[in-house]
Amino acid sequence: MGKSLGNFQDYWDIIEKYPVLQGGCVWDWVDQGLAETTSDGRKYWAYGGDYGETGTPSDGNFCINGVVYPDREVKPQTQELGKVYQNIKFLNFDKEQETVDVCNGFFFTDLDNYDFYYTIHEAGKEIVNESFHISVEPGRTETVYLKNIPRGANDTKNITIEFYAKNRFNEPFLPIGSVIAREQMEIHPFNKTNITLQYPAVIEKTGERKQLTLLGHDFKVIFDKRSGMLVSYIYKETEYIHNEQGMRPFFWRAPTDNDYGASLPQKLSVWKEASYQDIKASGFSVSKKKTYMEVKCSYYYKQTGARCLCK
Repeated sequence: MGKSLGNFQDYWDIIEKYPVLQGGCVWDWVDQGLAETTSDGRKYWAYGGDYGETGTPSDGNFCINGVVYPDREVKPQTQELGKVYQNIKFLNFDKEQETVDVCNGFFFTDLDNYDFYYTIHEAGKEIVNESFHISVEPGRTETVYLKNIPRGANDTKNITIEFYAKNRFNEPFLPIGSVIAREQMEIHPFNKTNITLQYPAVIEKTGERKQLTLLGHDFKVIFDKRSGMLVSYIYKETEYIHNEQGMRPFFWRAPTDNDYGASLPQKLSVWKEASYQDIKASGFSVSKKKTYMEVKCSYYYKQTGARCLCK
């Protein structure tokens, strides 16, 4: 419990690498939340602490960490789940040989009942749409020969190729033509041009003994030299960071059930202490580069003997 597709692809890379390994099961399928409304009439999904402080009856660890919303609408996680779980994979695309390998990850089903096609986009515009047929036995991989693969790209346009597999017949929960596998690869990368600034912004460094202030054309940044923290960031007269709410080194997160099962909150408690300690920089410096100022701040954590450098 407590995980919702975190590092999901990484899990499956290992599972597929070792035939005797299994896992990657979904928990939870649906968000455990109830529909509530804010004071201005906006709907949101409430759970746990939304109904009161510690001690208020709730579902405990059950929260908004599912694959679909409480009303069963899909989420970005739903798309990721389908992508990682797909049993048909397109691998080793070779633009010079105009080939791609199709891997059948099904254990008992060949690929005769699926339609395959690919599209090619140049700067987002479709320029090729082709189909192909291939029969691959379960657990096998076959090579497909393609056509109309562009040999070059003009200007800064990038070119991508997208492969798709659709079911040819109705299946449970899947009407004809449902995309059950997809992959996108690059034929020609975006040709990024490095542009040299002709008139780089002038950044002034001011400040007293306790603070460092950096001033630009339309921004102002203030650092606290003792803590090393960004205490204020103003851009075009609007302050986006204030009251020492800038970034700081932090090494802790809310433990999950899996963490508790491995006694990690106890074993790694020193990192929690380090994260919440009174922050004090062991080193602070600023240097002027060609088009910007670089601020470096270092910290020492006696609980772990570790050092941290931020810049």
